[in-house]
Amino acid sequence: MLRVIGTEYNPAHQAFEVYVAGCTRNCPGCHNPESHSFGKGRRWPEWLRDNRFKLGTRTFKRVWALGGDLLCQPDMVDALEFIKALRRAMPEHMELWLWTGGEPEDVPAELISWLSFVKTGAYRQTECSRLVRYDEDGIPLLLASDNQRLWKIKENSYEPCHTEKQGHEDA
Repeated sequence: MLRVIGTEYNPAHQAFEVYVAGCTRNCPGCHNPESHSFGKGRRWPEWLRDNRFKLGTRTFKRVWALGGDLLCQPDMVDALEFIKALRRAMPEHMELWLWTGGEPEDVPAELISWLSFVKTGAYRQTECSRLVRYDEDGIPLLLASDNQRLWKIKENSYEPCHTEKQGHEDA
């Protein structure tokens, strides 16, 4: 069963980050190597029961499912149920984002209708970072490598977000 290893609030993007356990991509220089193991964390139904109230606080505008990688889960039916339950627990206006090292064609069609945005592309530490604009009012989002893309989901299809500029990460 899918597990959640932790959460964090990202004030710059008004996002509640939900880190899932498990990734098989093994990207050199991964930002979250502690999330690779599938056995860590709490089973998602327990986590959601205990954290549902946070979704209604209006402290944030979006929920980011990342970690690990949802698309690397051994049981995609369970991963889909997690996304559905998370979406149903969120206020209607709140955005649900999926962060994956996969490509758009790797995202199951039945998952897309539950999402607002999808970040695709494996991390490549030898590439420059990429800034993308995803909303008119917010600050641009820094994607860690130039091969990564951010897609807005509209009517179950992908619409690319605008690239601002590219540069090297100073971190």
